[in-house]
Amino acid sequence: MRLARGTLSVDFGRLCPVLSSAPYRGGWVKSRHWVNHHVGADFREADLQGWIAARLASLGFPPEETTGCLTAARLERYGQGSEMRDGFRARAWVTAGLSNLSAPGLSPVFEVPLPHTINACVIVEAELPNAAWVELVQLVAEVKARVLAGRRTPDGYPATGTSTDTVTIAALPGPPARYAGAVTPVGWCVARAFEQAFRSGLR
Repeated sequence: MRLARGTLSVDFGRLCPVLSSAPYRGGWVKSRHWVNHHVGADFREADLQGWIAARLASLGFPPEETTGCLTAARLERYGQGSEMRDGFRARAWVTAGLSNLSAPGLSPVFEVPLPHTINACVIVEAELPNAAWVELVQLVAEVKARVLAGRRTPDGYPATGTSTDTVTIAALPGPPARYAGAVTPVGWCVARAFEQAFRSGLR
């Protein structure tokens, strides 16, 4: 992990499978780097893909090997966490900007997303089937909602995140896991690591 030039980055050490909702090289990809780049609260860019690719290149990250996020949150307040159990290991990094809290299906729709966001990167050392990847994304969302319990959106709805949150799951070699639910060792590790990082970032 490195924090420099307005960028929080994690080097996975190798190209590895990644599932991400990041705006740049999200989806199912293979990446070596996760980058969370700071932008101003008034950031607006029509060609977001081109802008991020150019910025990554200028920072020394190969755009074709990098999954990229943007945030207006203060990067120096990032949180991190780690957990191990039964041979599985998970590590997490989170930045948390809460000025854009939302409630899916209740908060009003707006066309231009705001850059105040909760961005999470979780590395898990495990061999995962496709369904388990989805379970891990679900677990991160559930833990995030639990940690935010009691917070409200500007409209008064119960907040479960911001309207532009991203989650990135990366897998490095590790023990095989058939499932990754809340009470499996691998799911437990990911949930604990993410919660440590999120709570740390909020403090």
